[in-house]
Amino acid sequence: MSEPLDELRAQRLLIQKHLSWLDQQIRLAEDNQAEHPCCATTSASIETTSDKEFPSKHDGSEQLLTRSDVTQAELTNEYSAHHYVGSGTSKQLRDAKIGCLAIFIILTALFLFLLFGLPYLLH
Repeated sequence: MSEPLDELRAQRLLIQKHLSWLDQQIRLAEDNQAEHPCCATTSASIETTSDKEFPSKHDGSEQLLTRSDVTQAELTNEYSAHHYVGSGTSKQLRDAKIGCLAIFIILTALFLFLLFGLPYLLH
């Protein structure tokens, strides 16, 4: 068979495996929510898969993290919302907007000069 056809079939197989894994995770989350409705979102289990289940063409230099490597507390601390909140004051934000507007105006004026003024001066 042709190589693109084999690759497409392999991709389809990987997608089907991933969909079945997602279905399993959804069932686990639903069961967990039915058992503990108050804390289902915080204690949802995350299971990782091995390279055998999802084979790929990488050279093995990339490592998959397992549940024991990364705990839920580390994930919560690392990606908490306070990292993404701007720390600047409204004055700093206003100054940044004014600076961006000034740079835009200067670059537009330079572009127009190079497009129309310079050829007129050289002619």
